[in-house]
Amino acid sequence: MKCPICDTAMDEGEVYLKKSFFNFLAFGFGSTNLIFKRDKPKQEMELMNPWDFNKAFHCPKCGATLIATETGRG
Repeated sequence: MKCPICDTAMDEGEVYLKKSFFNFLAFGFGSTNLIFKRDKPKQEMELMNPWDFNKAFHCPKCGATLIATETGRG
């Protein structure tokens, strides 16, 4: 897959949320979710929660990351 920003070949992999041990000690079992907030209309959308593992692509040149989520299904 080519990067939509700089047209470089993207690395394929997987994305997930990971809570560090320090984060756990400081904040406990609180949930960590990946949220996307749209500008127009102003709306938050949960893309991932801690138990999701999603396919992803990352551009080594510009740092752009594309995450394939299941948002919108069902």
